[in-house]
Amino acid sequence: MGCRYCQSYYRAFPAETLAASQRWDEAIERIDDCLRLTDELEERLYSSELHLKKARYLQASGAGNAAVQASLLQAAQVARDSGKHRTETEALVALQALALAGPDVAGRLKELAALRPEMSVRTPVHAHIT
Repeated sequence: MGCRYCQSYYRAFPAETLAASQRWDEAIERIDDCLRLTDELEERLYSSELHLKKARYLQASGAGNAAVQASLLQAAQVARDSGKHRTETEALVALQALALAGPDVAGRLKELAALRPEMSVRTPVHAHIT
């Protein structure tokens, strides 16, 4: 059929398998391929989640805080632009956990909690794959 809809989503599944085996570089490479595909197909439905996965994999691989922070900020911005409150919250909470968050992050988390009361400001950080 030639359908390419949601390919960035489906092609990210192997990254999870690679990450579960602690093959971080390969998992990150797979996520980067998916992010390139979102640009190629102009389909950004899943891109905030891809940036969040990349940040988690970078952190688990021992990458520097700057790389992790860049991915988390990208995840939060794309999620905010897309109205994905849960993904934005996860990215911002992860930033806070790295002690890299400024007052604007805390303020935005309070805004998100007001928008979505079921998402507490104390949302637990997603467990890293180890």
